Amino acid sequence: MKNYEELAIKMSDMKNLKQAIDKFKSAKSDDTLEEFGIGFNLDDRFSAVKIELSLDTWSKKRHSFSLTILDMNDRQKIKFRDHFTTVLNNNLNKLLSEVVELMRTDAMQYKNIAVEEMNEFVRNLRELEE
Repeated sequence: MKNYEELAIKMSDMKNLKQAIDKFKSAKSDDTLEEFGIGFNLDDRFSAVKIELSLDTWSKKRHSFSLTILDMNDRQKIKFRDHFTTVLNNNLNKLLSEVVELMRTDAMQYKNIAVEEMNEFVRNLRELEE
């Protein structure tokens, strides 16, 4: 039953995210709301999740030292972060939909195993009756 439990947890997580996305989409047409928002780095007071992310670059030739390909100063890092955040927000619906789909795919890995576990459980129950 372990795989069934894992499947149930993962499906629940995926459904919670999907429901939140659907709720946000319906909020867009709710005239009673004064304000609403969803996006990356918009307001720390409402952060649902914090993600640490880095852009790592390097190259290495055989038998030589590897070097960073992209080296940015602080100003460039801030500009890159700002522009990258804009790209994330411009693609928010697509990104969230892909996250939901990846969560579903991850959960479904447990489905066949969980079904077999359940079938075995039922077989064992039937054997007890004999």
